[in-house]
Amino acid sequence: MKICLALLLIISQALALDPAKLAAIHPAMEVAVKAKQAAGIVTLVMEKGKIVHHDAAGMADIAQGRAMEKDALFWIASMTKSVNGAAVMALVDEGKLSLDEPASKWLPDLTKVTVAGGAKPEKSITLRMLLSHTAGIAFPPRKPTDGAISLKSYVATLIKTPLAFQPGSSYEYGFGPTVAGRIIEIVSGMKYEDFMRTRIFEPLGMKDTTFHPNDAQRARIAGTYKMDEDTRELVPGYNPFVTSDSSVQHMPEPAGGLFSTAQDMGRFYAMIAIAANSTTNAS
Repeated sequence: MKICLALLLIISQALALDPAKLAAIHPAMEVAVKAKQAAGIVTLVMEKGKIVHHDAAGMADIAQGRAMEKDALFWIASMTKSVNGAAVMALVDEGKLSLDEPASKWLPDLTKVTVAGGAKPEKSITLRMLLSHTAGIAFPPRKPTDGAISLKSYVATLIKTPLAFQPGSSYEYGFGPTVAGRIIEIVSGMKYEDFMRTRIFEPLGMKDTTFHPNDAQRARIAGTYKMDEDTRELVPGYNPFVTSDSSVQHMPEPAGGLFSTAQDMGRFYAMIAIAANSTTNAS
C-alpha cells in the first residue's frame, strides 16, 4: 500500500540554511500534491534545535475537504522503530540491558525458538539482532486478532513461529523490534506505553505522540490513502491502528503503532542529533 501523506523532517546542527532553498519547499510540496504523490504534506526544518521552517500543503481528508494543517497527527508507522530503539538504548546506558548478551537473559522463552525446518539456533538472539532485523523473526501474516491482545501475548506468538534463518546470518525486515519492546516492559516493570510516555515523550515535550489518540487528537489525524490502479485517483487505505473510537485501543506496537506530529518528531530527532554530535565530539 502506498501511504499518500507525508511528514518530512530536516535537522541541521551545523550548516547555515539557505533562505532561498527554504522558500522553495512549499512550491515543491504543491507540485507533489498536484501529482498525487501525496494527499497532503507537512514539512519541518530545524537548525540547532530551533524551527526555521514549518509548513503544510494539500489535504488531510479528501472526502471531507479538510486541509492539511501544521499540527496534523500522522500514523508514523515504522518511524516508531527509531523511538523504540532510543528507549532500548536508554536502558543500555543505565546498565539494565546489553545489546550483545543473549536476549533470553530477559525473555527466557527465546531459548525455545527454532529455525524453519526444525533446526536449533546456532547463535543466541541478541537485542542488536532484534533491532537490526537480523534475528530471523520475519514479518508475520496479518490476523483479525492483531492488536486485540497484549504486547506480552503478541510477542509470545511471534517467537513460537520458526525463525526465517539462523540468527545473525541474514536480514529480513520483521518484528524483532516488537520483541525488543516486550523486553523493555520486562526490565522496567512498566507497561510499554507508560515507559515510552514517561521516559521519552514527556521529557521531550512530545505532547501529541501516543499509541492511543484521544478524541481531540483523532480529529487531527491525517487520512491514509493509496493509489487506485485503474482510476489513478487517491482512495482511502486501510489503517488498522485507527480504531472505531478512542475507547477502543489497539495494542501498543513497538514496530509501527505510534501517532505523532512533525513538531513532536522534530523534538525527538533534534535530541538524537545533539546526542550524536556529543558522542562524536567526545571521541
